[in-house]
Amino acid sequence: MAVTAIAAYLPFLGAGSAVFGFLPGYLREEDLASGFGFFLWSLLESVAPPLREIGVAPYLALAAASVLALALYAVLRERAADHYIASATTLAVLTTVLMSPHYAWYFAWLVPFLCFAPHPSVLYLTVASPLLYFGPGGPDPDGVRMPYEAAVYGPFAAFACLELCRRIAARAGASWIGAQA
Repeated sequence: MAVTAIAAYLPFLGAGSAVFGFLPGYLREEDLASGFGFFLWSLLESVAPPLREIGVAPYLALAAASVLALALYAVLRERAADHYIASATTLAVLTTVLMSPHYAWYFAWLVPFLCFAPHPSVLYLTVASPLLYFGPGGPDPDGVRMPYEAAVYGPFAAFACLELCRRIAARAGASWIGAQA
């Protein structure tokens, strides 16, 4: 994806930084440059205020590395073709949760994945996302939006952990049964 994006921008190199148009303004407007637009970063900052001094760059680097690691794992593991849609769903959800501003309509593109990979955690995430409309839009340094975001992401994280534990237990049980036979 990155190579394609870079190749698509090559003909426009002469435009310099103007090629990004309103993107820098959007980053400021949505408070993404400071990190307040990312729930997990805001939560970490509220728990450990010294993180504000570090800035959001390490969070974004770690989030991007997590998405990249998951993408590499999905591509490199040997599985049947039907597992690729589950991997694509996981990548889409992880990217949306970690790296996008949190508006309910940003979660709508995850709904089609539920037809092929019906994860209860993702269903909850998409159904609960309208709660985000109740918090204020734009910058929120006082954390007024935090309870609404927590009501969306907290149960989602709990459901996702339960699903992961169930999958790990099923694999362990299957490998134990296979070893006994």
